[in-house]
Amino acid sequence: MALDTGALAWAVPDPYRWKLPEQYRADRWGTCYAWALSPDGTRLAVGGRGTVALHDPATGTALLDPELRTGTGRTHRVVYADAGDLLVCGGDDGRIVVLRA
Repeated sequence: MALDTGALAWAVPDPYRWKLPEQYRADRWGTCYAWALSPDGTRLAVGGRGTVALHDPATGTALLDPELRTGTGRTHRVVYADAGDLLVCGGDDGRIVVLRA
């Protein structure tokens, strides 16, 4: 959302990869259980269903395909290390996973 106007700047569509492209759900955005902005402001990490997706925060462009797998169920916490090279993620199953970002 644009801070000055509140207008939608970009959104991540609902990425049901198991469906055919013409069956993607267009009535909602992708799931976000947690998010974190990298220390240098160049990457937005979004925790989903066992994944972390990285996006360019200015444009919404996905930076990785496929997304990083956390294996934690729903990823409820995403934190960048101070240097911005690691992501620490936690989710439903109680594990904490460290990923190279």
